[in-house]
Amino acid sequence: MSLYLFSRVMLRIKKYDYFSIGQELYGSAGKWICFAGLSLNLACVCIIFCGSMTKYFKSSFVFLTGERIDVDNITGKVIFATVIGLITTGLSCVKNVQIIAKLAIIGFGGIFYVLAVLMGNNFYKPEISAENTVTPNIGKALFSFASAIVFAFANHFTYIESIRDMENPTPKRQLHVLTAAGAVETLVYGLFAYAGSAVFKNSFLDPENKEGDVLVVAANFYNIALGDEKIQPGQNVFKILYNIGTIMFFFACFFTFPLLIGPLRETIVLAIPKKHPKEEPSKLFFYSMTAALCVSFTILPEFIGLENLKVVIGYASSLIGAPLFFLLPAAFFWKSELSLKAKTPLDMALFLVVLITGIAVLLGFFLDLFKII
Repeated sequence: MSLYLFSRVMLRIKKYDYFSIGQELYGSAGKWICFAGLSLNLACVCIIFCGSMTKYFKSSFVFLTGERIDVDNITGKVIFATVIGLITTGLSCVKNVQIIAKLAIIGFGGIFYVLAVLMGNNFYKPEISAENTVTPNIGKALFSFASAIVFAFANHFTYIESIRDMENPTPKRQLHVLTAAGAVETLVYGLFAYAGSAVFKNSFLDPENKEGDVLVVAANFYNIALGDEKIQPGQNVFKILYNIGTIMFFFACFFTFPLLIGPLRETIVLAIPKKHPKEEPSKLFFYSMTAALCVSFTILPEFIGLENLKVVIGYASSLIGAPLFFLLPAAFFWKSELSLKAKTPLDMALFLVVLITGIAVLLGFFLDLFKII
């Protein structure tokens, strides 16, 4: 319903992104509210991806070289994070993002690869050579933020491409196509978010894993299915397979990060005051801002700790998500549609449902936070 309201507003004012709609309906205040929500949301996602990327890089480095990367002192952490940040800076400045996107998809194919390889969990004992093997952990932290990316920028491109591909569409067809496109995309991300955040409180869950990791759950289901029949193949084979999966996850994060930093960078550029509306930032500013974002996002997990950041950013993302997903579309719809005389009881009902849902989500967030405090 939120997507339906958003699509109605877009078609009426002929704007297809949050900034333009906010500026059109609420002036500079609307633009800055959208900027704050989208930039903070994308920054949260980028930090988590950077933390996962460096974690998988260290694991991959051990597998490829046999040497561990020990950076316990401050200087070592700064140097390590800066090097990784500068590498991602170069990748984030590449103009042809289609190639990067395809490489990221190949990397995320590692999810299905690791699910298949996890049959080895029944045979392989990680404690035998734990220093050389790190099973990729796909818990709720990664998938929770994946669903947030939809409203940050994915739907924006979906809407633009959908509008472009339709030939002489009627307003009603435009509305249906845009709503369906956004709903399908949100559903896909939502399924991943649910899979990542589900906590299995039964015998299938490894007691050491409190995140409800879908990979661990899959492995334990496989163990139960086997019963007492235990096959013991060579453990080194599964060690290699696990580590190949880790490398694939590193490349998935490595090539996905530029796809996230790009929209964040554009969001910041849009917010910078300009003498002329079409004025573009200088190349020096473009490269400097990209480097600053990449390096700072890489350093934060190294100093604060990825697990600590997941908790903090998880709550921050939830707080940002409710206004972004529900309250903003409701506010846009109120200004664009309900202020007109042609409003219908159905329009008012949809508006109230979306508005009440957003308020309920916010209240639930604060109640949950108060319980922890």
